[in-house]
Amino acid sequence: MATITVPVSLIVTNVNATTVNLKVSYTLTPSLIEKLAGTVFQESIQAIGDDPGIFDLLITTFPVEFFAVNTGIIKVERSRNRNVLKSNMNEDSAFEATGAEQVDEVFARVIITYAANGPAVPTLPPPTSSNTVTGAWKG
Repeated sequence: MATITVPVSLIVTNVNATTVNLKVSYTLTPSLIEKLAGTVFQESIQAIGDDPGIFDLLITTFPVEFFAVNTGIIKVERSRNRNVLKSNMNEDSAFEATGAEQVDEVFARVIITYAANGPAVPTLPPPTSSNTVTGAWKG
């Protein structure tokens, strides 16, 4: 079974008055069976607004990407970037009693599936979440 480094890294960088950049990084270490099979993985990444309970909000999804492994690969370093409007990041749009904007919390979730040449007994890593980044993103 492939493994994903924990935690996945999420960095939010200001681009301009209306946009931030999300950078998601992690390392996938494929199993020997996956390398021998030439497994092709499908990578899905979501940015999620983190709220208490069951009220998390999907902020954006990164375009799906595919990558293959072989016996010459020890691990796969993955790093993806996506620009997002600050208004989309502003998942807690209310204000505190002091008049300050409520802080938003965002994390990334990486989901890996087999796209081709998966092992006969598929065993994928579970969806893996990043650190949580906080900020007041008003766009």
